[in-house]
Amino acid sequence: LTAERIMNERIRISNRRKIGLMFDSMIRYKLNAI
Repeated sequence: LTAERIMNERIRISNRRKIGLMFDSMIRYKLNAI
């Protein structure tokens, strides 16, 4: 159970980072477009 929890936490963190990078790139793109 502990190993699965650690893997799930890593996946969640990686997903948050990916979403954050995508969000930042979208904001930068919009700012550059203006």
